[in-house]
Amino acid sequence: MQRIVRQITAFAVAVLLLLCVSCASVSYTDKYYTVFTDLYMTVSYYGGTDNGAEEIANTLNEQINPDVPTSYVARFNAMGKGEIEVSKSVYDMVLSSKRLYSLSGGAFDMTLGDLSKLWHVDHQSLEEYYPSSFPELPSYEQICAIESTMDKIGARSENGKYYLTKTADNAKIDLGAIAKGYLTDLVRDKLKENGVRSALIDVSGNLSIVGKRYAEDGTKGAWKIGVNNCFRADGSYLCGLNIDGDLSVITSGTYERGYKKDGVNVNHIIDPHTKMPVGIKYGNSVYSNTADHVISATVIGESGAMCDAVATAVCVMGIEDGAELIESLGLSALIVTADGRYTSVGNINFMQGNFYLNGLEKV
Repeated sequence: MQRIVRQITAFAVAVLLLLCVSCASVSYTDKYYTVFTDLYMTVSYYGGTDNGAEEIANTLNEQINPDVPTSYVARFNAMGKGEIEVSKSVYDMVLSSKRLYSLSGGAFDMTLGDLSKLWHVDHQSLEEYYPSSFPELPSYEQICAIESTMDKIGARSENGKYYLTKTADNAKIDLGAIAKGYLTDLVRDKLKENGVRSALIDVSGNLSIVGKRYAEDGTKGAWKIGVNNCFRADGSYLCGLNIDGDLSVITSGTYERGYKKDGVNVNHIIDPHTKMPVGIKYGNSVYSNTADHVISATVIGESGAMCDAVATAVCVMGIEDGAELIESLGLSALIVTADGRYTSVGNINFMQGNFYLNGLEKV
């Protein structure tokens, strides 16, 4: 009998401990890192650790930063025709970029670095001239002289090694339009490997999610994600999204990272077809802004790298063609134009509330 009592007591203690654990308040750990020289990465997670996240970001920067002479990208850009061994990360991003270039009809192009510099919207120019001392806009003849070199770049793998090739001396790459999303993928995989049960990874507005969001009492639900209002610079939200599960939410837009010169709004997303930033046209020997271009594209899917690149492509393609691309890839998206129209594609769970989006025209 005494033995039975001891067993029951031990069982009761075990149940009590389990109940205490389940009733304990859930607390997220928040970390902040500087990545890619001047961007930020925040990681908010529950369970496990974020060990290795910062190292992943630093390593990727050392591999792809075109301003770091020893990076694979800088060395590739500096060399003449030939081949160079690169990391798997560089190989993956170049291969994905080439695939999307084809799928988007050339709207996504990683070889436009010289055009970005000509328009002064590359990283170094924005740092040097912002906010008001930008040089004159380039001439139409100058931009027309620069051609895409996507067809001059190749990628291959052999025996566990990865290579990039170029068949033209002037072929150069810039992975900035896919790198932040790719980094969120790497960090998300690392957190899951470290036993993290729930997390939000934010690389300068590029979001990746692990699992559901835990409330303080331990109950689980969707993450509440706000999409920045592309029409106002007051910190308000265009809309709110309920995001459930391992997904990425990435927005590209023409309303950030740019400047105004001679009455023309200039942004950092270059249209490979016109060789001008999205939302700019040329006529009667002057540049001017259009009114119906895509100002914001929020893409939702499993791969942060793909969402990042596709969001940029959609800004170039326009609302109709962009929506078709999203649908063909099995992604979800919210696409908004400068003249106040929007469309949503795929399965998007919008939060209820008095959001700015409610006043726009749905098409």
